[in-house]
Amino acid sequence: MDHGKTSRTFVSPQAKIEYLGSLEKVTRRLPGAMAALHQSRARSRLPRTTRLRADDGKYAPALEFTARSALQVITADPIAGGYGFIHEAAGEFAYELKAARNSGAGCGLGILEYVD
Repeated sequence: MDHGKTSRTFVSPQAKIEYLGSLEKVTRRLPGAMAALHQSRARSRLPRTTRLRADDGKYAPALEFTARSALQVITADPIAGGYGFIHEAAGEFAYELKAARNSGAGCGLGILEYVD
């Protein structure tokens, strides 16, 4: 996290990620030939909402992202064999930062990458 000239790193016990709900449909799957080979992955289990919260006692950022649609990119793995599924979810986010001297909040549009 960067806040002005201050940079913070949070370690596992200080941060938590939650996945809630389910995005019903992947809007587009690429490339088409690979998508045709993997019909079983057409309805991937993608989270509808992702929440990130952290707190180190001085800084406490929180972010919530809600997906509206997603693109699935299917890639072959030439080293390990098999395939990878990368999802680019488009949606809205809202954030809040509680800090020792400054606090803030905001919202906007964003992309969340989800790999399975």
